[in-house]
Amino acid sequence: MTDQLVGPAVITAQRVIAMDVEPIERALIKHLDEEAFRVQRQQPGRITWEPGSGWAAFVRRSMTSGRPLMLKQARLIGATITSLEPGFSHVTLSAELRGVRAGFLGGSAAVGSVFVAGSIVMLSLGAFLPIALAPLPAAAGFIWGITRQFRPIVERTQLGLEVALDHLERGSAKAAHQL
Repeated sequence: MTDQLVGPAVITAQRVIAMDVEPIERALIKHLDEEAFRVQRQQPGRITWEPGSGWAAFVRRSMTSGRPLMLKQARLIGATITSLEPGFSHVTLSAELRGVRAGFLGGSAAVGSVFVAGSIVMLSLGAFLPIALAPLPAAAGFIWGITRQFRPIVERTQLGLEVALDHLERGSAKAAHQL
C-alpha cells in the first residue's frame, strides 16, 4: 500500500544485453565508480554496491563535470547478470531507496501529528468544533505534498538505472583491444 501511495522502496530495471557476463561486470563496476559507488560484494553474476565514503567519494561527487549523479539517493545497488547463450546476458539492476522513503514518511507523520495535536489542544480548551478541526484538512494537504516529493527521486533513480543499461547496450563497454 505504501508503494502505491508514496512510491516503491526498490527500483529495478532489466534488459538483455548482447555481451558476455565478465565484460558486463567490468563495465558496470566502472560506470558505478563514476557515480561514486564502491563494490560492496562481488560474486560471479551478482554484484552489490554501496555509496562511497571518505574524501575521495566526496571529491568525486562534487566534480562530476556537469553530469548529474542519477543514483546518489540509493543506499544499495545490486546487479544480477545471467548468461542466456554465448554473447547474450540478462542484466537486472536494482536500487534501494528505503531510507529516503522512510525520511519522507517520517516527515509527513511529524507534520500530521503537529496538526492533530493542535486540534486536540483547541478541543481541550473548549474551541468551537469546526474551528478546532479546521487544521486537519491542511494537515492532509501538507502530508500529501511531502510524500509527493519522493516521486521525482524514484523517477531519477529509475532513469539512472536505465542509463547504466543504455551504457552497456550501446557498446561503450568494449574490450580494450577493440578500442
